[in-house]
Amino acid sequence: VNTLLPFNPLEFIYVKNKAGIKDEVPSFALVFDDFERCGIPIIDLMGVINEYSENRRIKTVIIADQGKISDKKYYDFKEKLITRTVVFNLTGAIDSILESYPETDMKYKQFLLEHKPQLKKAFEDSGYNNLRTLKSCIFDFKRIYDVWPPEVKSKTLSDILYKFCAMEYEAKAGQFSKDKYGVYRLYNPDDPD
Repeated sequence: VNTLLPFNPLEFIYVKNKAGIKDEVPSFALVFDDFERCGIPIIDLMGVINEYSENRRIKTVIIADQGKISDKKYYDFKEKLITRTVVFNLTGAIDSILESYPETDMKYKQFLLEHKPQLKKAFEDSGYNNLRTLKSCIFDFKRIYDVWPPEVKSKTLSDILYKFCAMEYEAKAGQFSKDKYGVYRLYNPDDPD
C-alpha cells in the first residue's frame, strides 16, 4: 500500500507564501506548536517545514520540548533546518504570569506575588512544566483564598498553596484519580477501585 499511495504531507498541508490581495499582503509566520506530539513521522514533518522555510520563503517557528523528542532523525536534520534555537525560561514565564494576573481585587494578586517562591517551588518540584496548569492552579486556588478566614490567612494559606498546587499538578499528570466517592487519591493501577 505504501508504494501505491506514498505519504506526502504537502498534499494536505498546502500553504501559500502570501496572504491578502494585491498591495495588502501582511507578513506572517507558520507556527508548529507541540512538535514533539505530532503523529506525522519526523522525517516527513521536517521535509514539510523545509519546503515552507527554504523553498517558499515562509518564516516558520517550531515550538517543541526537545527533551521529549527521541527520534535521532530530528537531531540529524535539526542542524540543517533550524536556524536559531531559543531556550524558554520557565522562571521568567512564571514571573510574567503572576505580574499580569487579571485581578480586580488586588489582595489576591498581592498574595500570589508574595508567595511566588512557593508557586515556583511547587511548579519545579512537579517536573510537569506546563504553564497552562500553573494558570489553572492560580485561578482555582482563588476560590480557597476567598473563603479562607482572614484572621489565619497569612499563617496557614502559604503552606496550603504549595500543597494545593502540588496536588493539581499530580492530578493533571494522571497521578491522582477520583474514587467512587469523588475524592482524589493517588492513582494505583493495581487497585480496581
